[in-house]
Amino acid sequence: MITKQELLRIAGEKQIDPTVIERDYALGWVLWGISRNETFSKRLVFKGGTSLKKCWFEDYRFSEDLDFTAQQTVQEGEIRGSLDAMIAEVSEASNLHFEKDRTEVKQTLDFEGKESYKATTYFSGPRGDIRNPLRIKFDITHYEKVILPPIRRKVIHRYSDAKDCESEITTYCIEETLGEKLRALLQRSRPRDYYDIWHVLHNKTDTLNKTKIVKVFKEKAEYKNVPFEDVESLIGDDKYNAIEPHWSSQLGHQLSYVPKPQLIREEFNRLVKNLFQPEIPDLEVKTIKPGEYLSRQGTLGNREKIIQAGKEARIIRMTYDGSQRQAEPYSLRHKNGKEYFYGYNLTSRTSPPGIRSYLLSKIQAIEITNKTYKPRWPVEF
Repeated sequence: MITKQELLRIAGEKQIDPTVIERDYALGWVLWGISRNETFSKRLVFKGGTSLKKCWFEDYRFSEDLDFTAQQTVQEGEIRGSLDAMIAEVSEASNLHFEKDRTEVKQTLDFEGKESYKATTYFSGPRGDIRNPLRIKFDITHYEKVILPPIRRKVIHRYSDAKDCESEITTYCIEETLGEKLRALLQRSRPRDYYDIWHVLHNKTDTLNKTKIVKVFKEKAEYKNVPFEDVESLIGDDKYNAIEPHWSSQLGHQLSYVPKPQLIREEFNRLVKNLFQPEIPDLEVKTIKPGEYLSRQGTLGNREKIIQAGKEARIIRMTYDGSQRQAEPYSLRHKNGKEYFYGYNLTSRTSPPGIRSYLLSKIQAIEITNKTYKPRWPVEF
């Protein structure tokens, strides 16, 4: 394990909180352990923003989650057993202290009833703060389609014990990662997706296979049943306006320097347009037609309010088909070319409390209230 002095020096150089550096250091060792675990190494494919940081870009935003797609079914018991074995091996090799008794593994289900698992493990490292251990979160999903063959990449671990921590892990190729990030941006409005797409296109445009990226995006959107009308749904004002207010708060602790969103927006739009331009006619023919998705003025604004309320676990008040409703937001889904909002109805005058689907085009107005709620199911935004 590196010394506290080394950790604090790196944190000072990068102007990043020492806890962020400590977690990044531990992530390198956890990936080393995963690469040596038979179940994890053979069945899981590394993906997401952390894979960009640990497999593709040395100087990138920091992250605290490890996201994986399971190419073969993996059950809760297998995950728990593999985590325990992996943690024990990592502890012995690195001297990181993991609190085995606090490790959690939970099965979750989305609205389609698809299995996924969330796991959390706690550790203390070079700072020596055993009273306030940090956590590492694992997200393992089965409900994802891997389009391009995964590849093996060397894990980036820029610390003094790098030789002891050398490893390779199975991960998405860069085109798969970018295609999935674009699909995620289509579904939700998170600054990290916007930043990741811009950063990859900004730094690797000349080496990327654009045809593969669009192919991945198209197939993942179809698999998730998410309509793609045109590139405006990725670069338009509604999308940007939903992201911009949360830019600094969600990225500030992950980057030494956070570029202002208004300064990269023009380049983001140009890069995304250039990416899709050759394929837009084909996409418009073959992807799902959203019907009434954009038929009413303000629909996208209502959609973004639903997403924001869901991420903040706040109850919404809406005018739906002429009547007033209050609901807890949980998901947006598409059926037969129309988009539906799934929420837990709290308005007993119109119908008993319970999960309901609302046609997005029939929502005339939405207000995000100050009332919060404890999610009854996973919130899928």
